[in-house]
Amino acid sequence: MPVALLGLIVACFLKEVPLRGSARAAATDVGDGFSAPTPADRVAQLEREVSDIMRQAGARVVLDHVVAGAGGALSTAQAWAIGQTHLHTSTKGRAELTAIARTHRLPHEVLQPVFTDLCQSGYAEQADDLVTLTPSGQQQLDRVQDAWLQWLDAHLDDITMTDPDDRALIHHALTNIAGRLVDETAAHQSADR
Repeated sequence: MPVALLGLIVACFLKEVPLRGSARAAATDVGDGFSAPTPADRVAQLEREVSDIMRQAGARVVLDHVVAGAGGALSTAQAWAIGQTHLHTSTKGRAELTAIARTHRLPHEVLQPVFTDLCQSGYAEQADDLVTLTPSGQQQLDRVQDAWLQWLDAHLDDITMTDPDDRALIHHALTNIAGRLVDETAAHQSADR
């Protein structure tokens, strides 16, 4: 703070001088620093915005709101388990209970009751360690994803879910975030070994 205050005071006493010819010519153009973001920049910007919104709101608050917005057929634990099954299936090709547990640094026995409940409710099937969603589970996942998109639509300033380009952009950003979460967890687990 003292340095910033000192900088402000010094700036007030600096002599104002006219720009040289080359600097004056360049001053009329705002340059690349103010250009419209490229699609990759927009995705990265949206990823940061989603992350900031989630951090500010609190993941548990968001999860509760999304589950309620999905119609209330799922418990929060079931919605989480369906989401984990989908995340691992879409990023790794398969969802294994032990891998999901490792991702969260838990013994798989801690998560088994949630997945057993998910299977008993008809939303998933479990063969040994492999968990797959049933058509009913996929339908619930779709409802949760729609509720999640509605929540994001209400909280993101520059995105409208009715615009197909914006929907594609948010889908791309969320896919990147999910992939990075799984990749970073795997990297941390490798480093811990």
